[in-house]
Amino acid sequence: TAAAQFKPSEAGVVAPARVEEIIRRVRDLAKAHDVDPDTMEKVYRDMIATFTLDEQARWRDSHK
Repeated sequence: TAAAQFKPSEAGVVAPARVEEIIRRVRDLAKAHDVDPDTMEKVYRDMIATFTLDEQARWRDSHK
């Protein structure tokens, strides 16, 4: 939540390279623990998207 205040723009909230890094790690961990990597990827992508929308809204609120 606090991170939104430090981003230079609303678009700056989105970090595609970081998302892909996280997804790669999640898939690797899922495989290592005998969990379906596709399921975990979907869960994490949905979670990241939800938090990103929240952070963008907070960025807009703090930069009025």
